[in-house]
Amino acid sequence: MERYTDGRGLDFGKCRELLPTRASDFPKRHIVKDREALAAFHLAWNHCMVCGRTRPVVWTLEAHHMIGGANGRSDEATVLLMLCGPSVNSDTCHARAHGGDLELGQLLWVKWARDRAAVDWVRLSILYGRFLPDLQPDEAMAEIYRRNRSVGKRRY
Repeated sequence: MERYTDGRGLDFGKCRELLPTRASDFPKRHIVKDREALAAFHLAWNHCMVCGRTRPVVWTLEAHHMIGGANGRSDEATVLLMLCGPSVNSDTCHARAHGGDLELGQLLWVKWARDRAAVDWVRLSILYGRFLPDLQPDEAMAEIYRRNRSVGKRRY
């Protein structure tokens, strides 16, 4: 099995040892609201982290908060994914993430595969309020990403 180490070198499986055994004992979530960090994330990524489509191909790219919802969304790099947003085609990665077609385990794997340095398993678990689901590597999704990224790099 592949070791999924985060930006600090902590293995995904080992992060559970650093957290309480019961979700009710997890530390209280501290939500970070940082418009500058969100803007910097937008500037750092020029392609969708799931499918690899670049800005010239899609109308917009949007920061997706993998964890948040009713409990609030934290504007930290560890929780953000850059996904393609509304365009002529409604089948965008951001719509798929919100529609449940992309599960959290898949999104976590994408984050680890594309932006490993920003991943913090313990912080993500605390924001989630319980242990993270197992990562779900998706080779079909990885191949689509590789194909779209190689097309996006061509100079005409």
